Amino acid sequence: MSRTVLVPLDGSELAERALPFAVSLAARARTTLRLIHVHASTGGSASVFPSMEAAENHVLSAVDRARGRVSVVWGDVMQGDVVRTLVHEAAARHTTWIVMTSGGAGGEGRWAGRIAAAMIEGQGAPILLCGPAANSVPVAFTGATRAGRTLVPNIAVALDGTADAESVVPLAARFARVYSARLTLICVSPDGSMPAAAAIAARDMAGYADTLVERLDEPDLQVSRRVVLSRDPATAFTRAAVEEDADAMAISRTFLGRDAGTRAIITTARLPFLI
Repeated sequence: MSRTVLVPLDGSELAERALPFAVSLAARARTTLRLIHVHASTGGSASVFPSMEAAENHVLSAVDRARGRVSVVWGDVMQGDVVRTLVHEAAARHTTWIVMTSGGAGGEGRWAGRIAAAMIEGQGAPILLCGPAANSVPVAFTGATRAGRTLVPNIAVALDGTADAESVVPLAARFARVYSARLTLICVSPDGSMPAAAAIAARDMAGYADTLVERLDEPDLQVSRRVVLSRDPATAFTRAAVEEDADAMAISRTFLGRDAGTRAIITTARLPFLI
């Protein structure tokens, strides 16, 4: 079964920002890179192209730019309902990763943009989502060196002690193996109103994090953990990820959908998200 990194393109500059991330991932994972544009057959198109021919020219140009950096790259232009077609193609072609931006020509009418939000909700393939503020691939993912040492990417994983949030850990570990990266488990616990309660919460969450590290049972995978007490989990996680010099953040779909504050970090973070 071939492995594929799928990139939806809609002709917008914002959608194009996903390409460097996708090229990097496809090259490291040694997968096929597939660029796809769906020209909507009904009103409300997410495409900026006036015709199928214009869309084909755009996709071919993107394919040409990716060649030489990825061993196998190809493009498709299809017609139909955008979301249904993308979901079908992701499943039918055994897609390993979907790399896309939030927003694009589909607009920001929903928290991650109409198309991105529908893809997150509508299919199961892992998504590397690049928010509007993510302009370039973090330097650690490029194999760059500093002071004679290769930079090791750091993936921050959002946890709160629940199974829903924890479900993203295998995905984060898989991504970390592709890049020889390390994981930082950031466990956010509700802030206790009294110092004694806060100490108990921190201790319990630290024990949970240590147990999770043991359960990973991957000797070659570098894993560290950090416990944060806060009544605002989304802000606390984002701040801790920045303080830990994270190069990407991993968050489960269920955890992401809990509240507006958590969803808002997608549109403001400068780092890509694993979902």
